[in-house]
This record gives sequence, structure tokens and C-alpha cells, in this order.
Amino acid sequence: MEGKRSRINGVRKASGSKSSRVIRRSSKIRGSLSWGKDLYSSPGKKEVSKFFIFINGILTNPEDVSSWTDLGEDYIEHRTPHKATRLEYRAGAATRRIKQEARVDNLETIAKRHVDENLVLVAHSNGGDICERFVKRGNFDIEELHLIASASEADFEKNGFNKALLDGVVGKIYVYWSPEDRWLKRAKFSKSILSWIGLGYGYLGLVGPQNVDPRVKDRVIEIKRNYDHSDWFFPGIFEQTMRMVSGESLV
Repeated sequence: MEGKRSRINGVRKASGSKSSRVIRRSSKIRGSLSWGKDLYSSPGKKEVSKFFIFINGILTNPEDVSSWTDLGEDYIEHRTPHKATRLEYRAGAATRRIKQEARVDNLETIAKRHVDENLVLVAHSNGGDICERFVKRGNFDIEELHLIASASEADFEKNGFNKALLDGVVGKIYVYWSPEDRWLKRAKFSKSILSWIGLGYGYLGLVGPQNVDPRVKDRVIEIKRNYDHSDWFFPGIFEQTMRMVSGESLV
């Protein structure tokens, strides 16, 4: 039938046309549990499997095996019952937009391989902009979105996060931010100058979530510190950050 939708391998597709378009990953939770409920404490229920994807920012060398994304993957794989991988790329401050949509395509490719697991995205700096674009496409449900010092749009109406939370595309959003982030202070200045031509960086990680819809406010968790841009991953702080990302602690 024209326009009829079917589910194939956990991905909702539109049939009846020459090329089926991915609509959205079908969630095991939606329709049976609300996002506000504790998914892991019900008696007799097996712990829900999470799949973490770590996404770096600019000026990162993908060949560096000691980067925070590598260490984050190791933390999840060895310290939790969950699984993880990385979306790594190389980009400069002035050239990051050139292949940004291709990076979102790659993120979708990874997500398609794990449609039977609950997706958790963990992004730093420019990785937050990649996640924002991924969310706006609306093709996959996201259990949790962890945005660390994110160079993405701060206004939840403009970045599409209010809509994604209301529609159930995203379960919870964790915003790790600091008013002392010197890099994002420069990013805010660039936005004020270049926004009229669609350029400049966002600065969610500097000011925290803005214009959050009251109906979803309880699903937007703020972690505020007085850190600089990459301090979240420095020795002595990295494990605290990973404990928060993994859900072990929000202190």
C-alpha cells in the first residue's frame, strides 16, 4: 500500500516507493515505558544494554591511542556491562564545517549497526555540533546524549532538542558546561560576528541549556563546573567525568 510503513531489522522504513527511506529506529522502550521511569531497577528485569559512541572535537589526531575517546571506550568496555566505540575524525578550527555532514552520515552508519541497543552519544566540543545535526535528522532514537563543553547551539528551540525530547527521539540530555571555558568564550565572540553568514561556533558548553521547554526540563541534566575546555579529561578529573557519563555518579 502506498505510504505504508514497515519495520525491518529494528529500523522503521517507508514502503511503497522506489527507495525506502529510514524514518527512525524503533525503540524497545517507547510505548511500554516512559523516559521518566527507572529502566534498570524493575525486579526480575535484565539490565538494558547501552551502546556508547564517543565523538571528539577539532584538533584531534585519530591515530593517538591515548585520546579521551580511546580511554572512554576502554572505560565503558572494562568498567561497565555496556559496549562502546568511537567516531573519530581530523578537523581544524577553520575547516570543521567542510565535512561535517559526512561525519553525521558516518555516525548514522554506526548507529544502524546497533539498532537493537540503546544508543548513548558522548561528544566534546565540535562533536556536540555533529550530535545536534544527528538529532535534527530524527532517524534514530537516542537513550542519552552527553554534551561535554559542546560547541553547539545553546537554545533548545533552535537546536531542535526541545522537539526531540517531546517526540521521544531523545530520552535525556546531559549538558556539561563551564562559565570558565576560554575556548568557548572565543567561540561565542565568533558567533556574534559570523552568524549572519551561517558561520561561527555554538557555545552550549559555556552558558548551559537555554530556553528549555518546561515539559522536558526534568530530562535535561546540567553538570556545571569551573573547568577550561578540555579539563574534563585531565588526569584526576577524567574518571569523574566517565563516572557521570556511565551513570555511576552525578556528583
